[in-house]
Amino acid sequence: MKPTSVLLVASLVMASPVFADLPTALKDRIAKGSGYIDVFKDVSSLELANYLSSSGSLTLGVDLNESANGLESSTSVGVAIKNIILSLQTTAGSYSFSDFYTNTTANILDAATGVESEFYTLFGSAGSSEINGGTTDFSGVDDVIIIDNVAFEGGILSAGLDISFVDTSGSGSNETFFDYTGGAEEFAIILASEGAAADAASPSVANAPAQISFSVAGPTGTPEPWWFLGLLIPIIHWLRKSPARAVN
Repeated sequence: MKPTSVLLVASLVMASPVFADLPTALKDRIAKGSGYIDVFKDVSSLELANYLSSSGSLTLGVDLNESANGLESSTSVGVAIKNIILSLQTTAGSYSFSDFYTNTTANILDAATGVESEFYTLFGSAGSSEINGGTTDFSGVDDVIIIDNVAFEGGILSAGLDISFVDTSGSGSNETFFDYTGGAEEFAIILASEGAAADAASPSVANAPAQISFSVAGPTGTPEPWWFLGLLIPIIHWLRKSPARAVN
């Protein structure tokens, strides 16, 4: 790294406000289906660099604030993710990362394209508040997103997340359940161990309505979720015992 770059990064870190150690809640929220999260509102350059360099990925905890309308209930609501991009501006250049996954997918008709496709989905409970400024343990978040294959050079000057959900189309069960309505969705940068604990519990997945169909796994060619998802599948079958559900 050039001396001028070293000075720039050092001055940036020294001028930054004091941040809580990771994991931490993120102030910015995603409302009305899409938005931008300025990660530097809550995380310092050095904290984020250490986190990403040590893990090679970003684990996001999510708190859904969906309305319990139609097929959605107080114990199970959902949205589908269309795109997530982690953008980093560093002293070495610009980087963007869009490889992400969750532990569930569903076939949903996209209003923007008129085509039914498989999307990663998020489950949660209505009116929950697992993410707030005072949260220190994020193992109880509604759901988890992994942004994978994160590698960069240089000191991080800015970082942000562009997130958009699927605008569902039609009156099908999946489209009705995975629409985005209600309040803004909240996010946090969490530890991988907390994400594993949250996905191991997944009460909103077990409480999902029998009319919808989804898979507890990623599409072919994507990273597999944690090993214990195989244990979750028979539990869901046992709890629901519904032939209408497609849980693979």
